[in-house]
Amino acid sequence: MQFNRISTLFFVLAFFGLLVIASPVPAEAQLEERCSWGCNDASALTILTNLQATVKTDVAVVANLVAQASVDVSLYAAAFATIIADINAAVALLAALPTGIVGVSAAVIASTCATIFIDIFVVVGSCSNIANISSCYSGLNGCLLSLLAALKVCLGNTIIGLIAGLCSSVKVTLLLSINVNIFAGLCGVLFA
Repeated sequence: MQFNRISTLFFVLAFFGLLVIASPVPAEAQLEERCSWGCNDASALTILTNLQATVKTDVAVVANLVAQASVDVSLYAAAFATIIADINAAVALLAALPTGIVGVSAAVIASTCATIFIDIFVVVGSCSNIANISSCYSGLNGCLLSLLAALKVCLGNTIIGLIAGLCSSVKVTLLLSINVNIFAGLCGVLFA
């Protein structure tokens, strides 16, 4: 009988001891915030819409250089560096969004991203006859791949297929008009 009282007392003390000593387990910094279907569509679309407007302005600078028949490669290098910086800024914003799955805005998001790619492909194609121009836009492949990777993490793999389908309309132009080696990684993702 005494064993039951002692063991009961021990368990009560142990229980209260655990309550006093125990503390909440801190959340791991590596854990990703997850969201449900379409929860970050609006944020991703806002980022891409702003990027599209910025890239359109940046592309106009390059197109203006082509129209003036400028062969000053340093001007082209500065213009393409601006495009790359703008894309990298958008990638950073997309990377900060929670992981999720694209929702009903998938077509609009894919169309906006495809328009950005097509605008860049067209302007790169328009200046392909300028000597040493490929060195000016060699960083575009990497940042455009980063944009696709950020979209894939943020919105799921479906969005990449939609973007690739919309970009297929410029596939022939891309392969014939510009240095495909510069965009080999991007072509492998979009036109595989």
